[in-house]
Amino acid sequence: GINAEYGNLRALQESLNTVQLSKEVILTLDTTRCGPGEVKAELEGPMMYERVVVTNTPRTAQLRFCADKPGHYKLNLYYANIPFPSSPFKFNVSRKSAGKVTTMGLDGEGLKIAYVGKPNYIYVSNVPKGTGLQVEVLS
Repeated sequence: GINAEYGNLRALQESLNTVQLSKEVILTLDTTRCGPGEVKAELEGPMMYERVVVTNTPRTAQLRFCADKPGHYKLNLYYANIPFPSSPFKFNVSRKSAGKVTTMGLDGEGLKIAYVGKPNYIYVSNVPKGTGLQVEVLS
């Protein structure tokens, strides 16, 4: 059987619970105590099976995937074709986890030319309420 530590599997589940929509996920599993074999993975998404790239080394396995649609996911993990304990690992990806993308507009003379010691104006429009705007002046 697979010698997988409970703490590592719990850490894996906690990592999956933080997956964000349309962002690459990279998970590294320690396989030093698993014996001979390789990790294989299947990710079942809301519409179909998603691609998981698995890179096996003598001591680790790295999984890379991207959850492109919101919904429920199941990650099936196998070592030497035997299911991992607690597999499949279930997690949910929501739209809000991707964060809100906002386009801001910039205008004003300060974008064209600025003078040392004189007020320079840049107008920023469409800034989301409660967003801090930080400006760095480079010379």
